[in-house]
Amino acid sequence: MNFVEVGNIDYVPGMEQDRFDFVWVFEGWDVLRARDLGDVEISTLRFIDYTDCIPDWYTPVIATSDALIESDPDLVSAFLEATARGYDYAMEHPDEAAALLLQAVPELDQGLVEASAAYLGPRYADEGQPWGVQEAAIWERFEAFLREAGLTDAELDTSGAFTNEFLP
Repeated sequence: MNFVEVGNIDYVPGMEQDRFDFVWVFEGWDVLRARDLGDVEISTLRFIDYTDCIPDWYTPVIATSDALIESDPDLVSAFLEATARGYDYAMEHPDEAAALLLQAVPELDQGLVEASAAYLGPRYADEGQPWGVQEAAIWERFEAFLREAGLTDAELDTSGAFTNEFLP
């Protein structure tokens, strides 16, 4: 078995040309583009369906430095407040969120943007949870998985990896 970095491309032609058999893709974009808009028959395995062997993790992650947090915590709070408002709006109004994105980046495929917004809207936050809230147990399980898989060497103290302190 060979592992090959294929880059950030349209994966369907590579699969159709037998250049690779499977790829790790973003379901809310790549899978929609191939299966739903491109009418290409593909099979997927969703990581969230296999948390018994690959624990859940957070994505995307917004990162900053300790220096910025210490020097301007109000800026960090304001940024996360605005970001949360954007995600909340996208969850409540996926059609309008898609229209706003297309207004800002008109060269994007309208059908794909609209399909992605509809798909992702209900997935931006866990049901009953506000956007952005993270749990220590998820970080701890994923850190242990990385070590057990040999992807990291030393144990990482995950308590410093995230905070919910600046969420609105």
